[in-house]
Amino acid sequence: REQARPSRLWAVQVAAFARNHDAETLAGKLKDKGYDAYVMVAEVNSKVWHRVRIGQTAELPKALELRKRLQATENFAQAYVAGR
Repeated sequence: REQARPSRLWAVQVAAFARNHDAETLAGKLKDKGYDAYVMVAEVNSKVWHRVRIGQTAELPKALELRKRLQATENFAQAYVAGR
């Protein structure tokens, strides 16, 4: 019997900060606006980044639509869809 593999989850990354405080502040402001915002920590080239992401969906089209909306209404021009 094969085990079901978990689906890939998609989110929209709107920013990345070296300082956790900056990321948490932005995530808090986005939560206050009703977004499902959270902070992820990642190490890239021996540097720690605090990534602000919004949403988690198994449906890529939904994530793409969220990115489009965030770019238009929240001025996150550099927002992109990230998988995990």
